[in-house]
Amino acid sequence: MLQVFYGSDQVKARQQAHLAIDAVLPEGAECLRIEAEAYEPGQLLALGSSVSLFAPSEVYLLESPASDAVFQEDFMAALPVLGESVHTFIVIEGDMLAAEKKKIAKHASVVEEYKKSATAKFNPFVMADALALRDKRSLWLLYQEAKQNNLAAEEIIGTFWWQLKSIRLAALTRTPE
Repeated sequence: MLQVFYGSDQVKARQQAHLAIDAVLPEGAECLRIEAEAYEPGQLLALGSSVSLFAPSEVYLLESPASDAVFQEDFMAALPVLGESVHTFIVIEGDMLAAEKKKIAKHASVVEEYKKSATAKFNPFVMADALALRDKRSLWLLYQEAKQNNLAAEEIIGTFWWQLKSIRLAALTRTPE
């Protein structure tokens, strides 16, 4: 059995992979971890077709096969064997290409992607609008939010200065031209 957890949010992918390991791992048994640095060519085919002497099946955790070219090549070649094996192979991977996803989905029983949520960047021009409206409370709250979002002081001051010049220009002129 093959289960793949991948995506840009490695924390969630790892959490789900470890939950899957806990679900299939018999009590008292251990999960064998295979990392790219310790991988030996042909190891996946041997493990996928092997028979366990002491337990009905083993659980293997494959850590980032794509980080090593040989490991990735062997992993993609061994997909049919890993998918049909009595052993459980759980894979934690970063982002994958669409072709790899399709090929893995044919052989894996579980394929789950975890993406990081896009964080909205703070817009400093909202502070300029509050300054133009002379809304002190909103301006102070937005300023505090800008500081929490680690906006550079130069960016905040530049936005304020730009808006103050616009307010002064509007006060001195009588027409929009």
